[in-house]
Amino acid sequence: MSDKKLTSSKKIGRKTFTLFPTLDLYVMKEFILPLIVLNVGFLSLFMIGDIFDDLTDFLDHKGTILQIIKYFSLKMPGNIRFILPISVLLACMYTMSNFAKNLEITAMRASGISVQRACASIYFIAILVAATTCWFNEAFVPYTERAAYVLRKTVTTEGHYKDIRENLSYRSPDGKTTWLFNHFDKDGVQTNVFLKYFDKEGSLIWDLKAKSAKYSPELGWQFSNGSSTTFDKENQLPGPTKLFTCNNDKIAPLPQTIRDDIKAFPETPHDIYNAVKEIENLTSLEIYELLTKSHNMSQNRKNLYRTTLFYRISFFPCAAIVAAFLGIPLATKNLRSGIFISIILSIFIIMSYIILSEVARVAGNKGYLPPIVAGMGPTLAFIIYGWYNVVQQD
Repeated sequence: MSDKKLTSSKKIGRKTFTLFPTLDLYVMKEFILPLIVLNVGFLSLFMIGDIFDDLTDFLDHKGTILQIIKYFSLKMPGNIRFILPISVLLACMYTMSNFAKNLEITAMRASGISVQRACASIYFIAILVAATTCWFNEAFVPYTERAAYVLRKTVTTEGHYKDIRENLSYRSPDGKTTWLFNHFDKDGVQTNVFLKYFDKEGSLIWDLKAKSAKYSPELGWQFSNGSSTTFDKENQLPGPTKLFTCNNDKIAPLPQTIRDDIKAFPETPHDIYNAVKEIENLTSLEIYELLTKSHNMSQNRKNLYRTTLFYRISFFPCAAIVAAFLGIPLATKNLRSGIFISIILSIFIIMSYIILSEVARVAGNKGYLPPIVAGMGPTLAFIIYGWYNVVQQD
C-alpha cells in the first residue's frame, strides 16, 4: 500500500512542472486585468499630484496648452517605474484572493498542481515588468525627467534654457583641470573658455584663455585666439603671458608643455556635459563611462557613482520580481485570516524593502558601506527571502 502511495506522489511531482497551457492562460488573464487597472489608477493619481504641484506655474507664466501636455507626458515614464512594483504586488493579492474565494487553489492542489507552478505565468509577467522597468529607467527616464525640468524652467524662468549652457563651470574628477565656458555646446564650438591646470598637490601650473575651443577625437582640444600664462610652482607667481591664434600656428604658439598637458586631457565635451548633470539624469551607461574614464576620481565621487550604478541595475529591475515573490506566498498563507491582513503585511514588507534600499544607498554614497553591498544587498536579500517563501508555500 505504501508503495502505491509513493508511486502516486511521484506522478504528482512529475505532473507539477509539466505544461498546462489552459491553466497558464487562465491565470494570466485573471492577473493582467487587475494589473492594468491598478497601473491606470496609480498613474492617474500620480498625474493628479503633478497637476496640483506644477499646473499653477504654467498658468501663471502663460504656458501654452501644448507645453502643458508635453510636460505632463514627459513626467509619465518617471511615474511608471514607481507604480509597476506596487501594482504587481496588489494584483497578485487580488488574483489569489479570487482564486481562494472560488476554491480554485484547493482544486489546483487536489489535482497535484502546486501553487508556485499554477502561478508560473504571474512570475513570467513579473519578469517582463522588470525588463520593462529596466528599459524605461535607462532609455526614457533620464531624458524625459531632464526634458520636463528644462521645459518647466524655460516657461517659468526667463532665459533658463540659456543658463544651462552659459557660464558653465567644470572641475575634473582628479582635480587637475578647472574649466569655465561662457557658452558651452557639447556638439559644437565652445566660446570664451577659461582653463586652469593644477598639479597633484593643487598648485597652479598654468592657465589659458581662448575665444573659442573645439574638440575632435583625432586632435583632442584645439584652442584659438587667446593667451596662456605659466606659474612658478613654489611661489605661484605668474610668468610672461603668451598670445596665440591657434594650436598649430607658427606665430606665438602654445608652449610645448601646455600642449603636452592638453593632449593628455581625458575629458570630452560629452563627459563635461554628463558630469555637470544631476546623477538622476544620467543613464547607467553614462555613469559607467564616467567611472572608467576618470582614473583619478575622488573616493567620495566614486562611492556616489558606484552605489548609484549598482542600485540602478538591481532595485528598479528587480522590484517587480520581489513583489511577486512576496505577494503570492503571503496571500496563500493567510487565506483563512483574510486577504486584508495579507495586503497590509505585503505592503509593509515592500515598503520596508524600499526604505532599506534607500537607507543602504545613502550609506553607500557616504562610504559607510561598500557600493556593491549598498546598491544590491537589500534587493538580493529580499529576493532570497521571497524565493524561500515561494518554495515553502506548498
